[in-house]
Amino acid sequence: MRTFIKHIVITLTIAFGIVNAPLIGRIICLFSNPAKDVFTVIIKSISKHPHKSILLLGDSVCRQVFGKESHGDTLNLCENQAYEIPGNYLILQNLLAQDNSF
Repeated sequence: MRTFIKHIVITLTIAFGIVNAPLIGRIICLFSNPAKDVFTVIIKSISKHPHKSILLLGDSVCRQVFGKESHGDTLNLCENQAYEIPGNYLILQNLLAQDNSF
């Protein structure tokens, strides 16, 4: 009986891996990309942050001054990639669409 269950678990694991391979591959490619910090900022921008009241949004100078970690009631989205003003506008638009209040 244990051997039967073991074979079923192995078969289901392999089937799960085959079915989800494209999704897993995309996630691996996304976070092995040199611009992964930009993707991280975008993922943070489409999330709800109910306990944050201060937003830091800027470029590499902001990141050098404030670092890249969020502390307390501050959400830090400073990034040194070159998305500049249009990118900051889109990130802010995403944050406000999630009913965040900064």
